[in-house]
Amino acid sequence: MLSRAASLAGTGAAGVIIATAGALTAMMIDVATFAVAAVFIGAMKAGRAAINDETQDDTTQLKAHEVASLTGKTENKKEQSKLEFFLDGFRYVANSRVICNYGLLAVALNFMLIPINALQAPIASEIFKMGGEILSIAGAFAAIGGIAGSAFVPVLSQKLSPLKMIMLGTSLLGAGMLGMACGGVFVGNNIACSMDVAASFFIMMVAASIIGGTINIQFMKNADPKYIARAAAVMGACGEACMPVGSLLLSAVVTKVSIEAILVFCVIFAIAILAILVFVKPQMEIEEGSLGIKNEKVSANLG
Repeated sequence: MLSRAASLAGTGAAGVIIATAGALTAMMIDVATFAVAAVFIGAMKAGRAAINDETQDDTTQLKAHEVASLTGKTENKKEQSKLEFFLDGFRYVANSRVICNYGLLAVALNFMLIPINALQAPIASEIFKMGGEILSIAGAFAAIGGIAGSAFVPVLSQKLSPLKMIMLGTSLLGAGMLGMACGGVFVGNNIACSMDVAASFFIMMVAASIIGGTINIQFMKNADPKYIARAAAVMGACGEACMPVGSLLLSAVVTKVSIEAILVFCVIFAIAILAILVFVKPQMEIEEGSLGIKNEKVSANLG
């Protein structure tokens, strides 16, 4: 919620800064925020290092054989390369039905959102026949939708299962994209176009927050603590990898297919994902007592 609120504040402040001080000043302020963030992140790492130092001091009070055991484990971890670290995570995700389901879902939904992220300017000009002002409206209501969606997640999670949460988010995502695809019927009426864009982006960001929040929460609840870092690295890499691939495919398609048709395809894709969720009902939770690792593979409920 704080992240979305900061995005909303930045979107609102950008127009004022550019109008009064120019784009160069706005960009310099943007660069400064990254520098400040780097300092804060550096301080966080320093704090963690201090805690590790304290932990190492505490280990000196252990018995000699305990210290030797800890030292041996540390050396073995150092010997493990980054590639082995990643492959371990990949094997864990592949053998964990629940984690794999969430990973595939995240990749599919990220892939579906690529046209919205990459084609905002063409959507404004070709579908709504408007300029940058409609993009400002889209950005503002997207931030508001992100805040609202983040607030809905803990409330909805108490009443709905993770599978139903994902179904709800997918339905809303498809509805928001359908609103964008049908925006051409409002051409000529700037107020109606603005309302359609505002509603569509609000709904899509509510959906994205519900889906993303559910995936993150369930990942932390269901992943084996020993494999959380490795599994998170694999899921993050796969989720990011689909972006350039999808963008490359989109660049080849957009020259031959209209923007409306691409958005309609995204709506159909969302309906297909929803149908799979409804009829297949993939496993989205691990039953209690099934988190154990056997022979470096997940138990039967995950495999």
